[in-house]
Amino acid sequence: MGNRRLFISLALVIFSFVISDLCAESIVINDISFVFNDKETENVSVAGLKDVSDTIIIPNTILVAGTKYKVTEIEDDAFSGNTVMNSILIPSSVERIGNGAFRNCTSLKNVIISTSIEKIPDNLFEGCSNLENVNIPKNVVHIGSSAFLNCKSLKNIDIPVTVKEIGVKAFSGCTSINRLDLPESVRIIADSAFSGCTSLSYFDIPASVKKLGKYAFYGCTAIKDIVIYGEVRDIEEYTFALCEELESINIPNSVIKIGAYAFSNCSKLRAIMIPNSVIDIDNDAFNGCRFEKVYSTNPEPPAFISRPFVDSITDNSILYLPKGSECEYKNSPSWNCFSKYVPLDNMNILGMEDTAFDKFTVYTDGNRIIIPDSEAGEELTVYDYNGIRIKTLTTDTSYTEFTLDRTGMFLVNYKGKTEKIILKYKL
Repeated sequence: MGNRRLFISLALVIFSFVISDLCAESIVINDISFVFNDKETENVSVAGLKDVSDTIIIPNTILVAGTKYKVTEIEDDAFSGNTVMNSILIPSSVERIGNGAFRNCTSLKNVIISTSIEKIPDNLFEGCSNLENVNIPKNVVHIGSSAFLNCKSLKNIDIPVTVKEIGVKAFSGCTSINRLDLPESVRIIADSAFSGCTSLSYFDIPASVKKLGKYAFYGCTAIKDIVIYGEVRDIEEYTFALCEELESINIPNSVIKIGAYAFSNCSKLRAIMIPNSVIDIDNDAFNGCRFEKVYSTNPEPPAFISRPFVDSITDNSILYLPKGSECEYKNSPSWNCFSKYVPLDNMNILGMEDTAFDKFTVYTDGNRIIIPDSEAGEELTVYDYNGIRIKTLTTDTSYTEFTLDRTGMFLVNYKGKTEKIILKYKL
């Protein structure tokens, strides 16, 4: 019975069963247990399996003694620990799926959720180490805690535009996810939401995000560049720690505090810009970093309680600061650890909080940047990911092309719109 295909309907289109026993509080159909929630409302729940089968198709309804009962719920832990089931179809009739319903179903590979539930429950697929394909329904608002914890075979996940919150450890330990497209609806990324996603090499934090939790991207060892578009106030402790390949990150001008160990052991992060808004940086926020360049845009050096750069700079590290503020920075206990101070007449900082991140046509070819439909006489500016201006030109034709002599991620600002580009050519 372990390998036989289980059909719990006589016809997939009808999704119905005919049963004569109306007196029982629960009923077993083809080894699946159904529980009567309320016979007057004619609803039933799926309680679990009485035997093991590899494919499960849950019906919309069952027919018991002439009465049609709607399948509206899958109970907590209903299929938890089933090590044989490899696929399941959840019909549109289901209004609630219980916490941990498929937890530790280690053979489960494919899930189709046809229902319009608004929450992916806590621990729903936790420990489903072979899960490869699952859809998140379009009405989902919240992805629960540990919902996909340690789903190590899950490579791609489409998060719908309705999702507002991604819960604690929701995707933690999903070591095969390599790309993450967060929609503009997401407001909260909770603690450890994507920690240990060691293959994740691309993601941006959209403008809708207001909160980044502790350890949110801890140990995402493949990510190289991070853009925070959101109005995040705190970068909390360990948020980006152990992102060992991280080379660039922009800290938006909404950030007030950078927590302890927030960027700990980001050993390839060689430059960072501290915006005017930052008033507190905890000790060891940059522990294990080796900054070659630090940019501070504030003409008055922020007086931190800690000395956040003491253990994150080298003997040759340079602090870039607004012209006229050299003495203040050199005399500040929070900033007097640098070997060289370089004043800039104009910091040329791209105001991330004031920029409309709208799409316009721009593409790259080697070290060439091309805007095929530009208008003559418009100013075009390129910034690095620390927000520092590196190139400005005026377009003179309807086709603009120019080159950069370095690799990395850049922001191209044109007619009040900004687009991200990546140059990966070898110099």
